[in-house]
Amino acid sequence: MNRRVVVLFALVGVLIISAAGYFGFASSKTPEPTPTPPTVSVTQCDVDQTVTAPGNLVNVNQADVNMPTDGRISTVNVRVGDKVRAGQRLAELDAVTTSQAQLNLLEAQD
Repeated sequence: MNRRVVVLFALVGVLIISAAGYFGFASSKTPEPTPTPPTVSVTQCDVDQTVTAPGNLVNVNQADVNMPTDGRISTVNVRVGDKVRAGQRLAELDAVTTSQAQLNLLEAQD
């Protein structure tokens, strides 16, 4: 083969590859820009939200009070968060329970 034929085939090959690349890029779509999310200006306020979830609550600030007798409490003399001092009455038993406790005391003394 002569040198002109080789150069002609090389030139035709380069033109075919260039045309394929041009038409390939020309037919591809330009990517759509990502839309920016809507924004809101910042303000200070109180947020009230409620969350519901299954589970069990465990109170770690609870103490058992051992009473010398069983019965119903008729009045509670303190509230949650009140400061108490030693010897202060926190609660009182109802009259029936108090009477039964006094009878048990008298029987025990006899």
